[in-house]
Amino acid sequence: MYKKIAQILTQTGKSRLFKYASERIDNDQNKTLHLRNLDLDVPTIISVLLEKENTDINSQIKSLSVSYNQLLGDEGAIAIEKHLPYYIAKTGLVDCKIGDVGVKAILA
Repeated sequence: MYKKIAQILTQTGKSRLFKYASERIDNDQNKTLHLRNLDLDVPTIISVLLEKENTDINSQIKSLSVSYNQLLGDEGAIAIEKHLPYYIAKTGLVDCKIGDVGVKAILA
């Protein structure tokens, strides 16, 4: 799963994402997937979440952090709510520019 997510991140062509994907994506010691401060946009986060849904080992991840990805906004919050796997117990969304519409979608 992690190698596929690394591929998704590197396809964006952003050097910071490539560095993160190649150096840290395989570290799953605490069962948390950290995708913080990577300038992720909505299509990229949907791709990552869909990859998690289609992976046999996906339920190993219990926590997802996409904090400080300000490109997500309300649209990203709605996408996360729609595609977030049921086994994710904790999600970090600090400073993602989520407004009332996104918060309502997450809390629904």
